[in-house]
Amino acid sequence: MANFTIGIDLGMITDHSALAVVERLVAVRTLPFAQPVMSPETGLVDIDATERGASILDDNFHCRYIKRWDLLTPYATVIKETGDIIRRGNLQDAAIILDGTGVGREVCAMFDIAYQRGLLGRNWPNTYVITGGREVTKKLVPKRDLVSKMQAILQGGRFKVGQMREAAILRGELEHFRAKTLPTGHESYESARERDHDDIVLAVAMACWFTHSMTEPRYIDGNKIDEKALT
Repeated sequence: MANFTIGIDLGMITDHSALAVVERLVAVRTLPFAQPVMSPETGLVDIDATERGASILDDNFHCRYIKRWDLLTPYATVIKETGDIIRRGNLQDAAIILDGTGVGREVCAMFDIAYQRGLLGRNWPNTYVITGGREVTKKLVPKRDLVSKMQAILQGGRFKVGQMREAAILRGELEHFRAKTLPTGHESYESARERDHDDIVLAVAMACWFTHSMTEPRYIDGNKIDEKALT
């Protein structure tokens, strides 16, 4: 499985469709200790530990590309332009994760047909429906899992986004995206105001959640992607 994941949030009448390309970079680095290490057992300085340094795991998520379609853009156009992005960016091995919530099985089947025709890279699209529940299945993912995964990555300083126009929209969506408790006691994750959109942040969250939770990490120094070709 490649380290690139393409998250796609399929919009409806009042929502945009959005796409995000996320790369997961996992690497092991060895750092020297800045201070001598004290042994918890003896209370003495551990000379060996001080000399050999420490190995740490870098696990970061880089949002390399974002596209947000205009309202009412036909799904056929979204599919065609997704294929164009895959070809231009050399992303044939990327996983494709669809948010099929509310759009219906037929729309998601359009992506399957495009894949069978060789238009969407080498991996069959994975479709999930976002739910308010707590159980992850092959077709369902709780929204709380997506939001909590993004919060953990953000608070750990492990999420980076390039200098692109849509990055400001993503930051705004992240700022207004929060949890609220319903009268039933369940949690609902949505934009703080009805006029706020969450299409880009959902596309990013789907990609980050899938590559972190559903695939095996690859330890690398970074992949090459033709970012200029995508723009």
